[in-house]
This record gives sequence, structure tokens and C-alpha cells, in this order.
Amino acid sequence: MGIIFRATEGGILYDYEYALVGATDTLIVANRTALNTAPTANAGGNKEVGSGKTVTLDGSGSDPDAGAVLTYSWTAPIGVGTLSNATSATPVYTAPKVPAGTSDVVVTLTLTVSDGTASATSTMQVTVKPNTAPVVSAGGDLEVASGGQVSLNATVIDPDAGDVAAMGYAWVATPDGLSFNWSSPSPMFTAPVLEANAADQVFDLTVTANDGTNSHSDTMRLTVTSKKNVAPVAVATSSGEVEAGGTITLSAAGSTDADEGDVDSLDYVWAQTGGPSVLLLGSNAAEASFGLPTPLPTNAGGDLVFTVTVTDNDGASDTETIVVELPEPPALVVTATASDDAVVTGGFVGLEATVSGADPESTLTYQWETESDVMIDDPAMQNTYFFAPNVATSITAEFVLTVTETTAKNTTRTARSSVFVTIGPNTAPVIVVTGPTTAKEGESVTLDASGSTDPDESNLRIRWVQTAGPTVLEEEIVRVVESAALTEDQLPPTSRGAAISFTAPAVPEGETQVSLVFDVMVSDGVDTSTKTVTVTVTRAGAEEPGTDDDEREKVIAETEAQIDQFVQTRMNNLIGTQPDLGSVVSGGDGTANVTMSSMGGQVDLATAPDQPVWLRLKGNWSTVGGAEGDYVLGAAGTHVMVGEGLALGVMAQVDHLKTVDGLAVAEGTGYLIGPYVVAKLPDQPLVVQGRLLYGASQNTFSPLGTFEDSFDATRLLAQFGVSGQIAKGDVVWKPSLQAAYAREQTDAYTDGLGNPIGAGDNAVAQVSVGVEVTFPLPVPAGAMTATFGLSDIWAGSVSGGPAVYEGHRGKVSFGVNRVFGSGAELSLTGSYDGLGADGYESLGLDLVFQHKF
Repeated sequence: MGIIFRATEGGILYDYEYALVGATDTLIVANRTALNTAPTANAGGNKEVGSGKTVTLDGSGSDPDAGAVLTYSWTAPIGVGTLSNATSATPVYTAPKVPAGTSDVVVTLTLTVSDGTASATSTMQVTVKPNTAPVVSAGGDLEVASGGQVSLNATVIDPDAGDVAAMGYAWVATPDGLSFNWSSPSPMFTAPVLEANAADQVFDLTVTANDGTNSHSDTMRLTVTSKKNVAPVAVATSSGEVEAGGTITLSAAGSTDADEGDVDSLDYVWAQTGGPSVLLLGSNAAEASFGLPTPLPTNAGGDLVFTVTVTDNDGASDTETIVVELPEPPALVVTATASDDAVVTGGFVGLEATVSGADPESTLTYQWETESDVMIDDPAMQNTYFFAPNVATSITAEFVLTVTETTAKNTTRTARSSVFVTIGPNTAPVIVVTGPTTAKEGESVTLDASGSTDPDESNLRIRWVQTAGPTVLEEEIVRVVESAALTEDQLPPTSRGAAISFTAPAVPEGETQVSLVFDVMVSDGVDTSTKTVTVTVTRAGAEEPGTDDDEREKVIAETEAQIDQFVQTRMNNLIGTQPDLGSVVSGGDGTANVTMSSMGGQVDLATAPDQPVWLRLKGNWSTVGGAEGDYVLGAAGTHVMVGEGLALGVMAQVDHLKTVDGLAVAEGTGYLIGPYVVAKLPDQPLVVQGRLLYGASQNTFSPLGTFEDSFDATRLLAQFGVSGQIAKGDVVWKPSLQAAYAREQTDAYTDGLGNPIGAGDNAVAQVSVGVEVTFPLPVPAGAMTATFGLSDIWAGSVSGGPAVYEGHRGKVSFGVNRVFGSGAELSLTGSYDGLGADGYESLGLDLVFQHKF
């Protein structure tokens, strides 16, 4: 048994143990044993370190208790880093390598301390951060001459402390062929030696930087160049005048070569590459020349183009182009012409193209076009033709010719020209038969129609047929007259003449005469004219029924009557179209009116007569008694005001009339000049005017549409008029009185058939007294009036001959006039002319539209 307790002495803890041995002779032994206090371990705070880096641990903070001496023992996980001097209080820990891009590695280290009796442990953590990969640059690409020195320089960036200094480098060259320190960041070496003009040698150099954990590579290119030849520079010039027969010199002497010694050994080759061909002399010398042809060509085929190729002794070359400019070609001028400018249905017209200014080496194409119904034979030919189509009225067809020039250098230019051809309806042939109309039994009779003509100058086919009387023609006779323009000796022998000849037959017993009736038919291929010719055969000694003199007198009388009718028609037109000069003293505006009516037409163009100088143009066209007439009058005048309401002036007039009555055509142009006076009574709407004009005319007359005769005439016109105006509210009364006298004396002449046409003296007078009443009609806009007129007209010849209009007659009219806001005016007027006149009657309905501008 024993006793055990613990006590402290002198600051030291002791365990006491007492043992009792036996009951009697028991020895009690007292042992005092000092007690140990366990130490306290302190591994220090946690630490952070980079991949593969070292960190010093600190366990010196451990407590040995009661002054005991401690021993240290550090341990780390196996294979996770290493410890240096693990029995030291401050060992060094080398962290494991953690690759870039991975997570942090946390390592727990354990410290065990011992005082020889007791021990204690403590842990701490080291956080190992992943490695940061280096970034290396091999440097920029290099170009070095053959055998030159090369300096490479690899630079690296690595944020991990200490990695740059410990970085490893490795160079690789592709392809092989270089030798230098492959592990140096900045190696230096000599480039390979290449032959002159050899191909450049290219190496790709890759450097890899390794920080022990991660690596990075970069590549640069090294180009080793050989010594190269520099090609020459060609320079070309020209000299000389560009003229016919001139000489042009081409020179490449100014060419250069940068390589020393090459200039003296340059070779030259000249060649022509464009334009008209020339003979080039000295094509292998520095200077070449050629002569310009005569005549000098234009640049329609292109300018003269030459090249020179300059080559050095190493085979390098350069080519230069030089252009010798030729003059521009003349303007392309095209003229389209027609063989006839006026034809009729069926007529032949040739179309011809004339071109100037085109280059001889160019190609020309032609195209004829027309918007009319004419069919051109071959529109793509230079010269072509057409036959005039059938037309009801005359048309003017335009033929447009387009010529395209294509040059040798494939450029084009065009020119156009037009020609106009009037195509009219066909006019039937005019039959002219010569020969006797009477004959005695047994006489030889010849009837000749070869004098027949065609107004359109077409070929004529003449056919004779006997229709009555004793037979003298066994069969019909057909002849052809080529053209009135051809003479007899130009006609084919089988076609000359169109006459029939026969012997007058015997008159039957019991009769004194017999009639032979013939039809002669003349055709121009479109229309056929027919005329009946009668030959009266009498017995020997019988009286002839008529003479040629009777026919001639009849022709002369008819011609003179037609001329009288033409002259009187002109005089009546002259009176009816005289300009009204009332506005000279009463004021008025000039007008430019176009009027169309159901009975004819009128064009009226005028300036204001109240101006010191005035102009007037007036015309009409109508059909009277089967004759179509066109008349135009132009007048100009000037005046001075010699007092209030009184004007004195002078005027000149020119007129033209053309009438067509079947085959008869009359046409004349004349003039008149003389003074005029216009007066207005003071404070009264009464105007008095008068004029006296003298002049002459030149005229032509074609009675048959074949020959045309000319004759002159002298003229006189006197006219006096009074007009007034009375207003009663909205109703206006306009009384007027007009009197006119016209005279024209024609000269005598001999017509185309040799007939003497006598001189003529025609004079007409006309007096008109009338009144018009005008009153308004209600309309929503503009204005509308109605007019009623009544007049008495006396007309007659005062020269003793027949008049176109003779005696008194009355005329009544009623009309409606509508004026629109735009200024347009529409009038509808009905009239009856011929009241109280036997044999004269005229009904009229006029629709008139005019617009003043």
C-alpha cells in the first residue's frame, strides 16, 4: 500500500508516492519525483506562395514549459512539395509546381515539438498559387543581304517573380541551314551566302520560352536576299512634223539603268502596235524613224502607236509606249436625195445617199426609214428606190437616212439626212386628138392621139376602138407613148405614134353623110380617160357641117370667159378681205385668230391698226361653182394723226389667188399701194374711212393641165365706208354702209395652142347697206350674245361684161356668240343670201372657234 499525492515546490510540480511494506517490520520509503509539463506547439500563421517557390516556416512560437528544451519536427504530405531542415524551428518549404490555368493547391504542414517527455503538434496551411505562363516575342521579321550579320532578340514577359531570370530558351529554324546558339535569347550569326540573282531564301525561326512550368513560342521570318539586277527604265520620245510626206523620228536614247555598267549594253526593239501601217526603219536601234504617207491619214483608224522594249545585259527589260497623234477626220456629212421630189401614185422614185468625210478604211452601213406607208425596196442599201403608193390626197413623206461609220479601231459615229417627197393622187391623162372631123368619100383620114399627155408624166397606153358607122378598123389598135418628156426618136419603133389611118367609106344610098364614131382610151396605168371622136363623111360636093375656125373661136371664147371669172373672183375676194381701219381712230387690239367654218376657212393675223405701223394677213379658201380657190392677202400700213380723230396714211398690199376647176388651173400674184384716210366725228360713234390703191399682177393659166400660159394685168381699188353704233340698254345697233369699186385690165397673149387670147377689162362694184342687232343672253360664266343681221347687197359689172354676182339681193343672218373665261370664243351663225334675187341662192351654216393670243 502506499500514498500518492502531488505538490509544488519552488514552482515545480512534484508527485509524491509513499509505500507501506508489511505490518511490523514495515519500511516506509518516501520518494519524491519531479512531474513534467507538456510543451505547446505553434506552427505559425498560414502562408501563400507561388508555384514552385519557397517559403520559410516559423515554429519558434512554440512554448517549452518550465524551461525545457524543445525539439522540432515538420512534416508535409508526401509528394506535395519538399521541406528543407525539417527539424529546425524555421525550415524552408518548396511549393509544388501548379500549372497555369489550374486551381490553387492548399498544403497542410504539421509541426511536432517535444521537451523529451511530452510533445505537442500544430498545423498551418500554405496556399500554392498556379504558375503564370510566360509570353515570348521572337521579334519582327528581318530581311538581310546575302552573308550579312543577323541579330535575333527574344523578349519575354512573365509576372511570376524570378521566372524571367530563370527562363529557358530554345530556337528552331525551318528549313535547316542556319547555325547559332540555339539556347540564347539573343543569338547572333552570319546569314548564308547566296549567288547573285538567286532566289531569296526564307527561314522561319521559332523561339520557345520555358519558366519550368509553362512555355510559350513565337515565330519570326528571316529573308536572306541575293544581289538583284535592276531593270532599265525605258524612255521614248518623238520628233518631226505630222504632215503628209513628213518624217517622224522615235528615240529611246534617254532610257536609264541603275546598275553600274548596264547602260552601255542596252538593247532596243521598236514595234508598231496601232494605227495605219507605216514602214519602221531602225527598229533595233536607240532611234527609229518612219515616213508619213500622202495623203496624210486621219485618226479614224486610230493614232500611230509604237512600243520600245529596252533590255540590259542581265535580261531585265522595260517597255514604253509612245503615240504619234494623227489629225481628226473631217465631219461625216450625209446627203439624202431623191430622183423626184413630187410623184403620183405608181411613180418610181430613186433614193440616193452621198457620204463625205468618211475614212477610206472605215466600214459604212446605211439605213433608210420613213413613217409613211411607203415600202422601200431595200432600206439597208446605199441607193434604193420605191414606187409611190395609192393615196387619196397628197402627202409629204420624209425619208430619213442614217449612215454609221465603223472605224478600224471599232469606234462608231453616225450622221443623218432627210429628203422629202410629195406623193399625190394620180391625175387622169389628158386626151388630145388631131385630125379632121369631116371627110369626103374616098379621102385618106388620119386621127392622131399621140399628143395626149399625162399631167404626172406617166407612160401612156392608147387604144382605139370604132363604135359606130361602116367598119374601117378591123380590130382595136393599141399604141404606147412612153412619156411626154421623151421625143419621138427616143421611143421604140414599135411604140412610135398613136394614130389610126383609114379611107373614108362611101356614103350609103339615100343618105348625104355617114358618121364614123371612135372611142380613144388613154391609160396611165392607174386611171383611164376616154374621148369619143366623130368623123362625118359626106358625098363629093356636099357642104361640110363645120370648120376648124369654129372650134378655135369656141376655145378662145371659153378661155377668155375663164380668165374673166378668175379676175372677178380675185376682185371680189380683194373687196371682201380688206382690213377694217376703224380702230385707227377708235382704238383696238391686234389679233392672231384662227377660224374654221363649215363653208370654208379663214386665217386672220393682225397687229393693232391704231399703232403708227400695222400689219395684217388674211386668207380664205372655198368652193364656188365647182372651182376650188385659195386666196391670201397681206397688208401693211403706216399713218400719222393730223388732228383729233383724223389719220392720214399709206398702205401696201400683196395678194395671191389659185383656182382649180377640173383640169383648168389659174394662179396669180399681185400688189396694190396707195393712200388711206380715217376720220371719227367728234363726240359721235361715227367712223368714215376711205382708200385708193393702184397695182399690177402676174398670172398663169393652164386650161387643159398640159401647157401653161402667162399674162399680166393692172389693178385699181377704191373703197369708202361709214359705220356707227347705237346702244339702247343692253341692245347694240350697228348700221353700216360700204361701197367699193375694183378694176383689173389683163394683157392679150397667145396660148400654147397658138390661139390669140384677147385683152380683158373687168370692173366690179359692190354696195352693201345693213344693220346688225346684238343683245346679251344669260349664262352662268363668261358672256353670250345673239346677233341678228339684215343687209342689202348690190353687185355688178361696170365694164360691160358678165359679173360673177349681178343685181340686188338680200341677206339675213342669225348667230349666237359664246365667250369663255379663257378667252376662247365659239360662234354659230346661220345665213340665207339671195332674198329677192332670181337664180341666186345661198344657204350657210358657220361654226367658228377662235382663240386670241
